[in-house]
Amino acid sequence: MAGFVFPVLSLGRTVAAAALSCLKTVTRRSGFLSRILNMAESSSGLLTCPEVDCRVRLAENNERDQNELFRVEIRGSFQADDVVSGATAQISAKDITEGTSQAAPVRLRSGQTRPQDDGDAIYSACLGRFPGTTITIPDWLSVAQIKTETLVFPHKGPRQLLFEVRLLAGPAGKPLAFGRCVFCYESKEIGYLQLQQNTRRAKTLAVALAFAVSTAESRLYKRQIELIKNWARNHIDISPYPRKANRTLEKALNTTVEFFCSGNTVDMRKICEELAEIVPLKVRYDILQLCLEVAAARGSASAEQLAVLKALAEYLEVDPERFRAMAQAALPADGYRPEDAEVILGVNGQMNGDQARKVLNKEYRKWNSRVTCSDTEVRAQADQMLTFIAEARGRYVG
Repeated sequence: MAGFVFPVLSLGRTVAAAALSCLKTVTRRSGFLSRILNMAESSSGLLTCPEVDCRVRLAENNERDQNELFRVEIRGSFQADDVVSGATAQISAKDITEGTSQAAPVRLRSGQTRPQDDGDAIYSACLGRFPGTTITIPDWLSVAQIKTETLVFPHKGPRQLLFEVRLLAGPAGKPLAFGRCVFCYESKEIGYLQLQQNTRRAKTLAVALAFAVSTAESRLYKRQIELIKNWARNHIDISPYPRKANRTLEKALNTTVEFFCSGNTVDMRKICEELAEIVPLKVRYDILQLCLEVAAARGSASAEQLAVLKALAEYLEVDPERFRAMAQAALPADGYRPEDAEVILGVNGQMNGDQARKVLNKEYRKWNSRVTCSDTEVRAQADQMLTFIAEARGRYVG
């Protein structure tokens, strides 16, 4: 049963519905898009404001800076109650590919300056004074140029984005007019909603890997089972229905325990390859940390468990040196065996004497600097590691 997946909150990858063809600019409404826009306007109350034409075009910033940008333009006429001395244009965007009921906002990337007046706005521009109370914009007027690199989209791939322009008057932001259009854009980065879904799935897969480590010796220990269960309870999101989801989670955990107790296994390489594809390094290191804690739960890791951990680190495409540092921190040094040097110190039988000496010298310098540490536990570990390194020298350097 190599295809087993932890049976709670099994979230397949979200595959965005992509249009077969998209117009680069949509300026007028027709058919399906018109119904979408009318539904959105009715729910937001914007139908009470005059409407202007709106369009979005994709352009490059300039010859030197070739980053893409959305150029938002408007034209049309509307009536104001008084002369507008200070008009502002606020722009927001939503992904409506799955329909307005599942619309998700386009967000500003972290570190970008956010418009103060509206949490959903991605851009705000001062338009200045409008003469008279009848405002006419006969030609297309650019009200925003928004670099795509400053935005975070909900999903990757071809998407339908609903842009909304709101024209506001004065400091109070009194509505003057609005414009909307749908623009088809292909986002090349993984979306923030997909990332959230992937993180939830990663935590599900982490439980399967943790049990794979614990059963490397062909049996499960109670202490390891409880550690994994507690990790799952603390990390797997069971909202918005916590009571029902908590029962489902406990049932799934018990089913998983039975699965592994029956001698079943998982395809660790396949799981790790999926994780390497869908989540960033930080999440993969967190999963490795869980697996190391499971291996150390009984006081020391077996040779079989260390072999599994080494394979997981390779499959998850993490930095080998950082993995060794994590293993040294998590696994008690007094339980190391001579053959554990490959995982703990990074030496192996394929190295010649000079290569092994270089690796061991680096480890020696690191641990020798800690023998005078004020922390007694660090000093004790340093002494044990120096002894282990000396034994490895005799085995790999000669």
